[in-house]
Amino acid sequence: MYEKETISLDAVPETFYPVTSGLGAARPKSVVLVPVQRNERVYGAVELAFLQPLPHTKFSLWKTCAEASPLPWKMYW
Repeated sequence: MYEKETISLDAVPETFYPVTSGLGAARPKSVVLVPVQRNERVYGAVELAFLQPLPHTKFSLWKTCAEASPLPWKMYW
């Protein structure tokens, strides 16, 4: 259903892993999943967690950057 699409989750489940740092831990309010793909083949996904709800404009920015940028990592498989 969502294959090869950037996904934004605003209703993050309570069981989702907390975001932790040296300053503490907190549950994310939004999560964005960006597929890592090249030539229509998906190699993985990048998961971005945000401590505030993600406005639609910022989601659009992440989606545009992910689709427009060439894959900078060398693929070893």
